[in-house]
Amino acid sequence: MYFSDGLRRIDYVIAFKLPVSLIDAELRDYFLNLSQHGVDIEIEDCSGEAPVNFSEEIISHRFMKDNPVFAKLHVQWNKLLQIAELLHFQKPIFLIKYLTDGKMSDP
Repeated sequence: MYFSDGLRRIDYVIAFKLPVSLIDAELRDYFLNLSQHGVDIEIEDCSGEAPVNFSEEIISHRFMKDNPVFAKLHVQWNKLLQIAELLHFQKPIFLIKYLTDGKMSDP
């Protein structure tokens, strides 16, 4: 699955339905923090209304008021690698090439 631009893959989806009182401050701060850390965000309502990219103004959009909303997230590969390093993941990350005879080999 991809963002509406057809280029960026959807890595995570956050589905939520919040009362109007929570939308203005807490949700804006949450998505702003994600956005500042390099996460691309596209927001779509449950009726399939055209998706929009996240901005501070989108928080006040009419479809976010008391309706289920889906926030699609894309994290760039280099950002995922930084997080893996920070969390001290022990599994080596490498690409696997497929040979013409169907056997796998390391690069």
